[in-house]
Amino acid sequence: EAAAYAQPRDVLWLPNGRPLLAAALRCLALLGFADRSSDGPPLLTSDEGQLLLEVEAADAAVAMAPHYRLRARLDALLEREGRSARGLVVVNGWRGHPPDRRDTPYTDALRAAAEAHGYALLPAPELYAAARAVLAAAPLDTPALRARLLSTHGVVPLADLLPDS
Repeated sequence: EAAAYAQPRDVLWLPNGRPLLAAALRCLALLGFADRSSDGPPLLTSDEGQLLLEVEAADAAVAMAPHYRLRARLDALLEREGRSARGLVVVNGWRGHPPDRRDTPYTDALRAAAEAHGYALLPAPELYAAARAVLAAAPLDTPALRARLLSTHGVVPLADLLPDS
């Protein structure tokens, strides 16, 4: 049973790279998203829509790097296919600290960029809490959660959708 929690829990601690991305993808798969990318950056799909995913970890607050990567992907998609898309940035700021003692995991500039450019910004501890609720078979409205990830401009509030811990 503990093994089922291991990879999703890694989203709280790992530095940048493929293992962090794999942990975030595992959490999002538990919420009902499928990764439809072949070899490139993740493209998540669900019944509710699609998201381009970026993940970033830092020993302090996450700055603008994931914003620049996401904007480049969104612009390339618009140029290549003539359509816009939604984005999701999962941030794991202050990753060396216990999740309940972390400062704000993103800079004000990243939060403002997410609001202005219309993509979702999700702290890793909230993503893990949602994945943990699924693993624990807690009552969770995953379609509503996915819809919120697809519609929020800026920081995604999840507390009202998650069961009490």
